[in-house]
Amino acid sequence: MFKKLACDFSIRTRLKTFLLLPWCIILFLGINHASDYLDAIKQARQANLSIAISSQVTKLIYELQKERGLSSGVIDKANSTKLVELQKQREKTDLDIKHYIDFIQRIELTYLQLKSIANQDMIKIELQKSLTRASELAHERKKVDAYKSNSYFFLLLWVY
Repeated sequence: MFKKLACDFSIRTRLKTFLLLPWCIILFLGINHASDYLDAIKQARQANLSIAISSQVTKLIYELQKERGLSSGVIDKANSTKLVELQKQREKTDLDIKHYIDFIQRIELTYLQLKSIANQDMIKIELQKSLTRASELAHERKKVDAYKSNSYFFLLLWVY
């Protein structure tokens, strides 16, 4: 059957087919390789974003834990040096909360085209929830700072 089909073509057509077929195969393999390469780049971007988010959350948790430890120390044995340390730590924590909120707001999931088990909408919802919680935390901390002048900490500073 192939002989019959090949015999119907002229020599010129057979030569063109013979010369173009390898180039078409090379083109196909090149496009396939480029597609695999682009998928690897997308996965690297996703991994980079996951690491960056994890790093920001870890920094925030670390600063909050340091503040928690200082707060319990002030409540246990209050003195002016511990209160000053606590105030400095609160400023560091506030700065980390601000950095976290700014970081989450800058993330553009549509640009990254993430491929994961959860769809982009779920990821966006969870990031929005974490942004809301961080904003609420910052707001609550401001309320505590405003209330502090009439509170236990102010009396401790005055007594010591």
